Amino acid sequence: MKKIAMAAVALACCAAAFGAFSVRADALKVLEPETLTFEAGKYAQSHEKDLYFAQLRPEYVKGGLTASFILTLAADKGGEVRDSGNDFFVVDAIEYTNGKRLAVRYREIEGLTFGSGFVVSDYRSNMKGHVPLNRQRGFEIDIDGSNSYVKYFATRSRLQGFRAVRNFGPFSLGCTAVDDSSPEIREYAADAEIYLPNGRATIYAETADIKHHGEGFAVGAMGKLTRYASLKAEFRDFDADFSPGMVDAHYDARRKLDRVAGAEGRLSGLFTAADLFFDKYKIYGRITFEDYEQTKSRFTFSGNTEIMDMARLELFYAQESGVPDTADYRDAVGRATIVADVRKDTRVKLDLYNGYDDAENSLESIKLSAEFDLR
Repeated sequence: MKKIAMAAVALACCAAAFGAFSVRADALKVLEPETLTFEAGKYAQSHEKDLYFAQLRPEYVKGGLTASFILTLAADKGGEVRDSGNDFFVVDAIEYTNGKRLAVRYREIEGLTFGSGFVVSDYRSNMKGHVPLNRQRGFEIDIDGSNSYVKYFATRSRLQGFRAVRNFGPFSLGCTAVDDSSPEIREYAADAEIYLPNGRATIYAETADIKHHGEGFAVGAMGKLTRYASLKAEFRDFDADFSPGMVDAHYDARRKLDRVAGAEGRLSGLFTAADLFFDKYKIYGRITFEDYEQTKSRFTFSGNTEIMDMARLELFYAQESGVPDTADYRDAVGRATIVADVRKDTRVKLDLYNGYDDAENSLESIKLSAEFDLR
């Protein structure tokens, strides 16, 4: 334990010295971070030895540009410094915004959905654990015009996607393209939305085709039921070698197309989603359920809330979609994060993760840590 303790002290001393040095040296004012966070704790991992860690996270802000970095030292119980496949230096996030028209971000991608979710549905680049990794980051570019919207994303795993939408008043048209070069997968889609006169509901349709595989279509409606909830109901019909919502939270762990290669015939089913929002109590959640022929039904949940203005709770759970009825293997990922403010500059964090790797091995882990703002 002496080595990890020394590493933690070294990072803390570097943080303090860096802050003091940057304040005194006007010539190097640009190096002074807006915030400097020190974090220490433990990863309890079911698939590997437990790791004790210390992290330093400086964040810089200049106009519309924000950048943060993570430096991590980790060691096992015996005090041996280990990387365990982790990165010592991680570019945590770089974001640039220009009003509401342009946003460029490099960060972990969470909850990315294109349109109705028939192609990209709640994609997350960080669902194989919660240890900081450079390979879990990706780019997002948003361009928002008065009547049009364009979004592009690309990940370190060679996945990229593009979406463009044009609004014509009572209706809008959109197109989507997704490309993965390892292995090569390409999908194209087109969609249309019609807004009903009362403004409370929308009907839509989308068609998509996966190159060298199958095609499918979806028709649905969505609208606000009450001030606390909105609902989406969608009918989907597709070839057996097509995968609705192909790019989802499980995409980086196991690609669904590997299971449907060579399948024949036609399948259909329903996708439903309910969004819940209680602004007064700061509670937000989303529940989805989908059920297709010859496959297991799928349930997902995500939500967050604040507890007495002192703690924040985030939950995410998603079963894998497209799993055959006869399959019997691990098919769900889940994550829960609780952050409690002890003082204005001190937080305690508990992060629980449960998932699997490509070989269906458990990736269960628990992260318990304390964060200190050093400025």
